[in-house]
Amino acid sequence: LGVDARQAERDGPAPRPDAGACFGTPVEGEVEVSGRKIAGSAQLRMGKSLLQHGSLLLAPPSVALEALERPAPGSASTAVRPGQEEGSITLSKCLTGAIGFPRVAAAVEAALAAELGGVWQRGELTGDERVVAERLLPHYQSHDWTWRR
Repeated sequence: LGVDARQAERDGPAPRPDAGACFGTPVEGEVEVSGRKIAGSAQLRMGKSLLQHGSLLLAPPSVALEALERPAPGSASTAVRPGQEEGSITLSKCLTGAIGFPRVAAAVEAALAAELGGVWQRGELTGDERVVAERLLPHYQSHDWTWRR
């Protein structure tokens, strides 16, 4: 997409779930532009399978973080709008204009296919796959599984 993005090289463990906005500070392996986080990503590889979870800041949303958090009784919230935190930047700011989701999705898909190889195709889950996914959902939603390291 023409953005001078790089992998962050900061050392240290991933922030705890209660550490605040995930885009506040880039950690090792995440994607940054000029030292500011633009994408957060996590992968799990098991055998021939890859589970990818990530977020890419396209533009600042209109919802403030303070609308999503519950401050401690008697305290004032100091949250700022997502995408405007000191440690993050949006793709629209990097490109000096709006960019549509379909273009970004196509670029991400092409980059993953080029990097990982193999045969890539879009499709729907089969009935059997849907049953397995529903059976596994509680496991992968578990806080203990997510933060087991």
